[in-house]
Amino acid sequence: MPKLKWFIWLVLWLPLQAAAMAPEARDWLMKMSQARQQATFEGVFVYSRGRDMTSMRILHRYVGGVEQERLIALDGDRREIVRNGNQVICIFPDNKQVALRQALPGGPFGGAILGVEPMERFYDVRVIGHERVAGATVVHLQLRARDADRYSYDLWLEASTGLLVKSWIVDTDGEPLERFHFTELRLNPELDDALFEVPKGQGVVRHVTSTADASRPGAMKSWAPGWLPAGFVRATTEVTASPDPMADMAQTYTDGLASLTVFVEPLAGGMPEGGMRVGASAAYTTVRKVAGKAMRVTVVGEVPLPTARKVADSVGGNA
Repeated sequence: MPKLKWFIWLVLWLPLQAAAMAPEARDWLMKMSQARQQATFEGVFVYSRGRDMTSMRILHRYVGGVEQERLIALDGDRREIVRNGNQVICIFPDNKQVALRQALPGGPFGGAILGVEPMERFYDVRVIGHERVAGATVVHLQLRARDADRYSYDLWLEASTGLLVKSWIVDTDGEPLERFHFTELRLNPELDDALFEVPKGQGVVRHVTSTADASRPGAMKSWAPGWLPAGFVRATTEVTASPDPMADMAQTYTDGLASLTVFVEPLAGGMPEGGMRVGASAAYTTVRKVAGKAMRVTVVGEVPLPTARKVADSVGGNA
């Protein structure tokens, strides 16, 4: 179960035609998608969900076509994430590390880099106006979900770059479930190479990730969800280096804003069946028969709990 918790923590960082979106709103979404990957910035942001609140420092740059990022938790135990291209190193207390390749999209709304078309199809988007956040002039966008399978969003983008500097995930009544915003922000700082280096860990656990391996018969194909919210597409697949094709695997899906991850692992003691929600983050666990074996299936993501349950119940068959 610790392995699943690491993934969950990492994850915690067709009604109308696309032409219905105002050109200005579409331009801002495209700008946001590009800025999240290619902008150079550093700052401190606060992320809150339910009664939990976390502050983190972030360093981010784009060098030679490679995205680099370092996230440092400023509260509680030491936690860091260092990202270099498709490799992510998670650093925990005692300098223990977990190495991932072809990692999940990083940072708030990392999935937005997949494109804006899903947003146009499944969210009503409009520009509200200009405001100020962390000393920066920002543009406020509203994205309202067109179905009950996903939440709605308010986004605030830095006016010159399109960088996301504040966001709310809101329920059907418009009440915020999760909040993210920068309290300090510097654009285009000089960031030294050393800031993105990783200290040698005392214990390194490697999860070899390969979409090709995950696609082999008996692995991903045998347990892919039978149902996903409209517009959700597979972003990544995580597979351990175990010779057992059904050993701990995870697939992440996104509609460009929301994301959910499906975990399949051997049945053992640990997380009970059932669901829970903290802020906008839902987790639902059940037991399903996958490739003839009883397996624990867990869905975690920024989606309503009924959506998470429906996805989990669509994996495999009744155990």
